[in-house]
Amino acid sequence: MESRTKDVSSEGGKMRLGLTKIIGENQYNFSFDGADLWECIMESQKVSIYDIKECGLCHTSFLKLIAYETKEDKYKYVKVSCNKCKGSLTLGQAKSDNAYYYRRDKDTGNLDWQAFVEKEKTS
Repeated sequence: MESRTKDVSSEGGKMRLGLTKIIGENQYNFSFDGADLWECIMESQKVSIYDIKECGLCHTSFLKLIAYETKEDKYKYVKVSCNKCKGSLTLGQAKSDNAYYYRRDKDTGNLDWQAFVEKEKTS
């Protein structure tokens, strides 16, 4: 299943656009409200991620989206996380338009999947 525009509807002078994204075996449905189609499309572009069918490290389809905020500096992150190897792919947020983009390797331009590294316990 590929991501697709799911629904465009209009009610009471407002318009709503539905969009479906596939991450592994999961389907995520997003909806965007606006005064017209242009506003809906502009909002939907902030979720400028595309479907990810498998982990870039272990190639399983057991993926999920997770979101969190760091305690120290209050940065917000969204990641594609692998349930098998615990690897992850970070989505970064652009300061210019608040859109999210997949992190890419600076040298190759490929998606920058990160292997899970267990933190050392301090006593």
